[in-house]
Amino acid sequence: MVVQPSAEGGVADNQAGQPSSAQRAEEAAERARLAAESERQRQAELARQAELARQQAEAERQAEEERRRLAEQQRLEEERLERERLAALAAEREAKLARIEELESRIAELQEQVSAGDALSATMREVVLVSEQLLALLAEEQAKYEEENLDAAGNLIDAPATDAIAELEARREGLLERIDGC
Repeated sequence: MVVQPSAEGGVADNQAGQPSSAQRAEEAAERARLAAESERQRQAELARQAELARQQAEAERQAEEERRRLAEQQRLEEERLERERLAALAAEREAKLARIEELESRIAELQEQVSAGDALSATMREVVLVSEQLLALLAEEQAKYEEENLDAAGNLIDAPATDAIAELEARREGLLERIDGC
């Protein structure tokens, strides 16, 4: 049993150890303060967890956004590389076509030169043939001027072949002009 001094200076009995209303109020206030502190801590923890969840969601959103950005950047880079590859192939093809065209042109020139050479050779062979014919005709004409082919007055027995000589000379000159034109 707890004995309390009374206001009159005596000792009062505290009804079998029951706390006083002031003590109860103090205890209730302490419990209320503890409950409020506990609630404040719970609310602070909830707010902290909410903030962490918000930060985590923001980090995940940013990570997803960065992943999409990197994927798009990679896709664009792959497209750029493919365009460059196709452009290089097209340029290579164009260069090959130009080279083929150049070679075809050169072949055509060479064929023209060969044809011209063949034509020139044929013309030169013809010039040689005509010259040989002219030489043979001139040899025959020269033989006409020997004594056995002359009459008593010194005239030729056989008439000179001046038309045949002139025709062969004209033909030879025409062929030589054709050769000079090549």
